[in-house]
Amino acid sequence: MTWNEGLTGVALQIAATTSTPLRVMAGPGTGKSFAMKRRVARLLEQDVNPRRVLAVTFTRNAAAGLVEDLNALGTTGCDKIVAGTLHAFCFRLLGKEEVFNFLGRIPRPVVTFGKAGVLQFEGGTMLEDLVSQGNFGTKRDCTERIRAFEAAWARVQSQTPGWPTDATDRLFQTALLEWLVFHRAMLIGELVPEALRFLRNNPTCEARNAFDHVIVDEYQDLNRAEQELIDLLAANGTTAIVGDVDQSIYRFRHANPKGIETFHNTHQNTYDETLDECRRCPTRVVAVADHFIKHNHPALTDARLRPKPDNPEGRLHIVQWRTIDEEAAGLCRYVRELVTGRGYAPADILILTPRRLLGYGIRDRIAETGVAVHSFYHEEALESEDAQRAFALLNLLADNEDRVALRWWIGHDSPTTRREAYRRVRQHCESTGISPWAAMTALESGALTLPSVTPLVTKFRELRTILQSLGGQSLAQIVDALMPPNSEGCEFYVAHHCSHCLNPKRFKTCSMLFKPP
Repeated sequence: MTWNEGLTGVALQIAATTSTPLRVMAGPGTGKSFAMKRRVARLLEQDVNPRRVLAVTFTRNAAAGLVEDLNALGTTGCDKIVAGTLHAFCFRLLGKEEVFNFLGRIPRPVVTFGKAGVLQFEGGTMLEDLVSQGNFGTKRDCTERIRAFEAAWARVQSQTPGWPTDATDRLFQTALLEWLVFHRAMLIGELVPEALRFLRNNPTCEARNAFDHVIVDEYQDLNRAEQELIDLLAANGTTAIVGDVDQSIYRFRHANPKGIETFHNTHQNTYDETLDECRRCPTRVVAVADHFIKHNHPALTDARLRPKPDNPEGRLHIVQWRTIDEEAAGLCRYVRELVTGRGYAPADILILTPRRLLGYGIRDRIAETGVAVHSFYHEEALESEDAQRAFALLNLLADNEDRVALRWWIGHDSPTTRREAYRRVRQHCESTGISPWAAMTALESGALTLPSVTPLVTKFRELRTILQSLGGQSLAQIVDALMPPNSEGCEFYVAHHCSHCLNPKRFKTCSMLFKPP
């Protein structure tokens, strides 16, 4: 199939134009992905080197889908384009240029997720140490500072990414980096600021001239540091960005929808196209959606999202329940009726909830009825303490010098994560140059004495006993021991945390177990 087969109207213009930069404002379900795939297909059919095409997507699944769809079109070379998330690109760039070695950093990610505005799991123990170390505020305050750090301190669209200007922010950055360097780890969000800093300081590096075409999806969810990184990568080629100001959902990490709205102010000769006809949804659903969207634009009278005229009208049911439990039970009954009584497949049903815990309740109720159900909240894979414990043990079994996992283990069951006792151990390690594992081993044997660290030694002794019991066992036996079927949260972890094997039974022999997700 040729790139323009079946294309008409705005979609054809998006795929065909050679104007740069191209900005496409596209509402939900309007066909932006379809148009951009055809744009990539045109480039490849016109003999553009696929390795000089960068397609930035917001998820790995979107990147894989782009390549799969192009392959289905018969587009030669589609498997060679550089497609993926911006963080994945930065990781490859920094690894290739040996920036990690230059900075003395080890790209072991601190595994964390947000809950009630505070970082959890391994990020939680990091926060405890930081809160006790300086006058940085509460754990929520420190979480917000970490988000700003990951955005290169550009909290709003008007700020320039770079070093912090606030005195407290500067002290916090120093403390945060010291913690990360000592624990031989990095935040995932550090990758973009580090890549940006590298490209700024090395104008002749190969990456600055690696791409002739840069295509960016979901531009409204990029923060200022990410936007500037895109500008550097696309400086010597063409740029095409796609997004929708009304679909920005990552403001907590300083993504600002104004970035796509004001794009033309900082990029001369911006060529605009707009997709506003929702082809995906029934007309009544689109009308309701447009009504809500226009609340973001009080002075606007024209539609932001238009229905496709020949789509079905659709049905809407407005139902209210008195409690969350009643809502979960009611939705469960409705889903079961759709599947067993009306012939719908479970995959045909999407339930959106404003709260994660409500989503969990609905999911669990549906699962109890035997209807297949899947949650899209990825952080739940490590939300239960059983799953966190298994994850830490797996890391320490593979490498007992994993300092982040060790820090979590010896502090996780204490309200304060035993931060004062750990501070004394860390100070000893920094003054002598030995590792936390070596220090704890010496403390356990009595070769080293430090004040008030007995609770840490107790936890370390427990850890060594468990690791010794697992030594020499097969991978299947280790998984069975650490993730038994009745262990809370571990079933979800086993089923969903491995990209190689999605079947829990097959996972027991999966060679990808010790590789990062």
